[in-house]
Amino acid sequence: PPRVAVCIAGHARTFGHPTVLSTLELLISPHNRSRLDAFVVLVTDAEGPKYSYSVMRPAPPPQASLLERALHAIRPQAVRFVSRPSCWSCDNPSTGQFSRWAECVDLVRQHERSCAAAGAGAGATPCTYDYLFKTRPDVAWVRAVDLPAVAAEARALGPRVLLGGNDVAFLMHRMYWHELTRLRRGRLRCAARCD
Repeated sequence: PPRVAVCIAGHARTFGHPTVLSTLELLISPHNRSRLDAFVVLVTDAEGPKYSYSVMRPAPPPQASLLERALHAIRPQAVRFVSRPSCWSCDNPSTGQFSRWAECVDLVRQHERSCAAAGAGAGATPCTYDYLFKTRPDVAWVRAVDLPAVAAEARALGPRVLLGGNDVAFLMHRMYWHELTRLRRGRLRCAARCD
């Protein structure tokens, strides 16, 4: 079965909330642990006011104790904290998330190199991943998803298949991970908009 790198990337917001955390744990449940690993890229700065449920309200920085508890429960292979204000391309704040997607690829590739250099993977769990599943840290899943099984179905359709759900989640074959790194701030080029 294909191996999946699960990258939880985005603003920490509700990452430590018990409901969100319990559903993220479903994604990386122990029965799938031999076929997937978790990686985390979290923005931890306070957010300015956002329009949410008809109210403009700021999001405070996450509590360190909640982050610690969540990371302990998920047991990621690698974590990157981003504490600087989000930067974006094309004068569009929504593109700030693309840099975190690129950072997911960086974390996974660094882990693969470290694993291979340590001599792991020989006869044990392989060091490389076939797919990257990216999800947000502030989304509660309704039910468990067998990510290795979904990846196996996607592989049967070919590596060009990208399964996605807006900016909430996507599953991508490693053959196309380089496309995510091209979305990094400063590399993304934007066409003129039609208004």
